[in-house]
Amino acid sequence: MDSVICCIGEDLQASLLTVLNLKELGVKHIIAKSSSPAHTIILEKLGVADIFHPERDMAISLAERLNRPNMLDYLPFMEGFSIVEIACPDAFLGKTLKDLSLTHKYGIQVIAIRDPLERTPKIGNIADYVLKENDVLFVIGPNEALDKLKA
Repeated sequence: MDSVICCIGEDLQASLLTVLNLKELGVKHIIAKSSSPAHTIILEKLGVADIFHPERDMAISLAERLNRPNMLDYLPFMEGFSIVEIACPDAFLGKTLKDLSLTHKYGIQVIAIRDPLERTPKIGNIADYVLKENDVLFVIGPNEALDKLKA
């Protein structure tokens, strides 16, 4: 196999032995689940570059959604920046992105708009799109600016 995913998280010994065996078999790309910071450090020392932390990531996502009540989903982008999926705030209804001037006012960018009743999202030239009640906005920007979008 060129790539293998090791999803053993709770049993540290089993996880590490599996990764070692995969390395011995010559697997070039190992993706491994980590259940703790120590587990991550050991996996990194074993040469695993692609490590995921589902419990930690879900906890962060839940905390972000609690912090931003109108947020539907959260994706960390890079240090201090995120991509969030938010329900269109009431203050935005009936206005265009050009009218709202979110980039100028907040330093954020709406990268897509999804109407739940349509199959495909609106991407690209969306500055003149008039926002509606059921619209979902995909927004990228600094976390501090995204906090200002609380409903």
